[in-house]
Amino acid sequence: MRRLATLSLAVVGLATLGADAAAGFKPADGRYRGEYVSGEHGPGDVRLRVEPLRPGLHGVRLLRWSGELRCEGGGTERVDVPMTAARAGRTFSGFVTSPTERYRFTGRFTARDALEAKVRVRRETGEERCDTGLVEFVAHRVGR
Repeated sequence: MRRLATLSLAVVGLATLGADAAAGFKPADGRYRGEYVSGEHGPGDVRLRVEPLRPGLHGVRLLRWSGELRCEGGGTERVDVPMTAARAGRTFSGFVTSPTERYRFTGRFTARDALEAKVRVRRETGEERCDTGLVEFVAHRVGR
């Protein structure tokens, strides 16, 4: 019985250490450049910036990307909305909503100088619904 309790505490201790290590993860600030790996977007590249957003808040800014907003009625529109996401450990997430639009930007750092992310834009105006679907990309830090 005592052995089981000790093992349980050790597992909890390791889980806590893992969470603390993730929270202490510090990606390299600066410019990142990448490419799409999925989505109906056509060829193109992605540009981001990893930096403090304000005192005490670190994050990722999606500066350049594009996606094709496809509507149920058959219409399409190219979108390239800049987005910002706050970072906690290795992961980052940000979203904007209004009565007619929803933008979501999420991802995770795969290394100190590399990340993978997803972005999605949805728009509903009256009966028309439009969606980029999930657009995924990878990026690496460039320059200094």
